[in-house]
Amino acid sequence: MTLRELKLSIQSKDVPDTFFVFVCPPNDYFLATSYIDAICESKQLEKVIAESIHNQESALSLVMGFENDFRVVFTDTFEEACTDYSKFINTAVVCSKVDKKLEKAVAEYIIPVPAVVDWQVKDFIKQKAPKLTDQNIDELYLASGGNMYMLDNMLTKITLFPESEQSTIAFEIAHEPGSHLYDTPTYTLVEGIIKNDKEAVKKYVLTGQTSKDEFLGVVNLVLNKVKSTLWVEYSNKTAAELGMSDKQYYFLKNHRSGQSMAALQQKLKVLTALDLQLKSGLLDISNQRQIDYLIAKLVS
Repeated sequence: MTLRELKLSIQSKDVPDTFFVFVCPPNDYFLATSYIDAICESKQLEKVIAESIHNQESALSLVMGFENDFRVVFTDTFEEACTDYSKFINTAVVCSKVDKKLEKAVAEYIIPVPAVVDWQVKDFIKQKAPKLTDQNIDELYLASGGNMYMLDNMLTKITLFPESEQSTIAFEIAHEPGSHLYDTPTYTLVEGIIKNDKEAVKKYVLTGQTSKDEFLGVVNLVLNKVKSTLWVEYSNKTAAELGMSDKQYYFLKNHRSGQSMAALQQKLKVLTALDLQLKSGLLDISNQRQIDYLIAKLVS
């Protein structure tokens, strides 16, 4: 079974009573765990963490003919031998690899789980908190350092609040002390573009590698930051009128760009056009040249 097939069976509430072996990248079990949680919700079962597929509770429940649990075993290498794996219904193993001696025996139960990529992480944020802005999403991603467990914890806190307040809470969480936000090359690039800091931009160019999906995120992050900076530095509107928290407003006030209104307005014009080109597929530039193009347009 593939992840796509499993997703469709979850959506149709027709998940088979079978054994699952999720083979994941090392130390990256978040996506597999998310699918297991969805299976449990679909089948109305309780997730129970077990040490082995051969535990006494599993055997007893099968003999007794009732099953209200979905047992999950986490291990680095799955190597528990059995004559018949089909008896382990509503049981999953989450591992990094399967022992070669078992590969043929469990081949039909294996579900390969790929490493999570940037767009999937951001899509996960949007699904969990659909009222967050693109800037919130980009900043939470950077603040978490791409760590899905940390990100899930952040989103749990955010979604405790009413939807009308979630964007403000997301900003405060992303910018709180200890956040990874300020340590990322992408944030260095964004700040460098806003402040026309050629040395910061040069440092990113020498060390940064940006994919197509990441480039769109960079453009959105810079675009939203330019808008916010322009409003805070060159308008008489209050934080409430701009839809910001006081904390967000004064953060921008205390970290001024040092750029003129005309310079920021020109950046806004370029970024708005670039964002439209990207989303409509009209920007015909290779991935390797995209950041160079952005810098040439925005840093004088």
